[in-house]
Amino acid sequence: MSRFRDDDKWYQEHGAQIIGISIDSIHAQRAFSERLGGLPYPLLPDFNKNVFPQYSGFYNDVAGMKGVGKRAVYVVDKSGVVRYKWVADAPGQQPNYEELKKAIARLK
Repeated sequence: MSRFRDDDKWYQEHGAQIIGISIDSIHAQRAFSERLGGLPYPLLPDFNKNVFPQYSGFYNDVAGMKGVGKRAVYVVDKSGVVRYKWVADAPGQQPNYEELKKAIARLK
């Protein structure tokens, strides 16, 4: 999320709206954002796990924890069509940010 924060100007210049979604509570999200020095985009909770099964899914087991949401990135155009999708194979894996930016730039 800090990479999106650091590149926020680029995303704004290209008309992209970043939204972070996690299964954490709003309180945990607030603490996370504060730890990163604040985020210029919204973090939305999926505490009841309604969104994750439809998009990225869950890892079966992460250090003994069950139901950990997979890291994923989607680019959705103004019509609601998914134009780019990346879902991590393993926890901690990062997307290819340059590939993501190319997908966003193609929307113009």
